[in-house]
Amino acid sequence: MRVGSFAISGHSVTMGDSIRSEGKEQEQEAAEKNRGFVCTPLLMLVSTILIIGLLLLSCSVTYVFVRLEDISNLITMQELRLPKNLKPTSYDLKIKVYLPFYVDFPASKNLTTEGELDIDIVVLEPTNTIILNSKDIGILSEKCQAHADGVHVPITKITDDKRLEKVAFVLEKTLRANQNVKLKVRFRIAAVTQFESAEARLMVPCFDEPEYKATWNVTVIHPKGTTALSNGIEISETTEPNGKWKVSTFRQTPIMSSYLLAIFVSEYEFDEAHTNRGVRFRVWSPPGSADERKRGLKAAIIFMETLEKYFGIDDVVMKQG
Repeated sequence: MRVGSFAISGHSVTMGDSIRSEGKEQEQEAAEKNRGFVCTPLLMLVSTILIIGLLLLSCSVTYVFVRLEDISNLITMQELRLPKNLKPTSYDLKIKVYLPFYVDFPASKNLTTEGELDIDIVVLEPTNTIILNSKDIGILSEKCQAHADGVHVPITKITDDKRLEKVAFVLEKTLRANQNVKLKVRFRIAAVTQFESAEARLMVPCFDEPEYKATWNVTVIHPKGTTALSNGIEISETTEPNGKWKVSTFRQTPIMSSYLLAIFVSEYEFDEAHTNRGVRFRVWSPPGSADERKRGLKAAIIFMETLEKYFGIDDVVMKQG
């Protein structure tokens, strides 16, 4: 009798042979299981490239559809421009600025302005609609009026196109070529100070394109204790009967584009000097900066005289600095 053996079908098998046989079977089973997926560096590289490609394709498709939607919403240059059937000749602007801490007024008016605008317009081609540039301005429809050659023309509708930044005043009658029109507009807005290059429409409804040049007469109503500045030199300053508001009126500007219009209300102080030709020049700055202001004024006078001499052109517009 041999120890450690047993008979199967007449064959003699040792225990060691049995163990080795079982080990081979396990290796074969493991190989069969792993045969379905073999991870190699090449396979990893190909998979990474494939994933990145799919992501890029997805982004590209999304971008194309978004761009197509954007293109469909694009505003054409023709849509942006104002019609050529009217021409402004003069603006008369009166604006009241509500600044906090100076005068008592309803909280809803804080940092807002109220405006009264009269525009003199010449009709170049027949039309029944006056279109101005206007952005985020509240037009007081019930207080707007139009007159043609001194005769009242009812305004039947006022439409505000926020997308094109325009406001249209539709008249009851068609205006004839060469008629002189005065449009009165009343409005409310948030206080703003920067208009270049096409942002005068944020402060006042107007023909806000550089080619439409006109004069501006500006009056600013501002709290007592503040100073108002504009393009022209101030010609008068009065106080309202209640003693809380000042009324500053400025000299008519030269013929200019609307984006050059400037209005500034502050507590700034100024120093003043004159060029050799007698043109007044002022430089304004916050209180407590007198030394810097004086240096700036001296430099400004030198620059102005140098430029006049170099170009051979006298600047006749007095400067606020």
